[in-house]
Formats: sequence, structure tokens, C-alpha cells
Amino acid sequence: MDKKLRRFRNALVINGWGIVAFGVWSVIKLILIFISNPPSFEVAETDAIVKIISKIFLIAALIIVITCILSIHLYIGRSASREGINGKRGSFYLVAAVFVFLILLCEMVLYFVPDESGKIALIGKLAAFFIDLTKTVIMVDTLYSAFMSRKLANKLEKQR
Repeated sequence: MDKKLRRFRNALVINGWGIVAFGVWSVIKLILIFISNPPSFEVAETDAIVKIISKIFLIAALIIVITCILSIHLYIGRSASREGINGKRGSFYLVAAVFVFLILLCEMVLYFVPDESGKIALIGKLAAFFIDLTKTVIMVDTLYSAFMSRKLANKLEKQR
């Protein structure tokens, strides 16, 4: 039983760093989407100040979203790694992991929705889909490993 516990805790450490890495991927993907489809401002040429202020607010919003994405992934990943190294810690990161998992499932459905041109860019969307699918599998494995390591740790504690 100790061997299984070590295996689940090892998986938590590895999955934790995987979640951090895929958080970076999420930020890169968001930036690429923003660059490939820049928003257009329907403002007259005489309203240059309004246009500049709109762009500043848009960039500020993008920075806030990027910060939130990185923070959530960093929190989940580091918490999972800490639990894998030190044993049970907190449970809030598991709630955050479920939240991110549900968002991922909703996001993965959107890969198969045609864009404004009516076409699905198959290669790019398929590659991004499989990367997000891998991220989803890592989230599920993290949740499973956390629950199993806690369950085995409780069993071992009761036996001693």
C-alpha cells in the first residue's frame, strides 16, 4: 500500500508541473487568438482619442485575463505538487481544478464550431484540441491521484 501511495503522490507532483506548463500554453493560445483576430473599433477617424483609450482598456483587460489564467494554473499546479511531496494540504485547489476542467470541456466543444468564414481550420484546431484534451486528462488524473492518495493515507494511518 505504501507503493501505491508513493505512486499517486508522484503523479501529483508530475501533474502539478504539467498543469503549470499547460497554463502557459493557455496564455500563448489566448495571445495567438488575439493576434490572429484583432478586434476592430468602429470609431470615426476624428475620434482618435476614443480609439486609443479603447485599445488601452482592451490591452488592460487582456493582461488581467492572462494574469487570472496563470494564477489559477500556478495555484492548482503548485498545490498538487506540494500535496504530492508533503501529503494532504488543502482541498480548495481540487475545487479550482474541477472548475478549470469544466471550462476546458466547454472550450473543447468550440473547436468544432465553424468560424465566421464558415470553415473549420482543421489542422490548427485539431492540434489545439489535442493539447487541450491532454490538459483535461492531466486535470482528471490530478483529481484522481489526490483522492486516492488521501484515501490510502487515511487507510495507512488507521492501520498504524
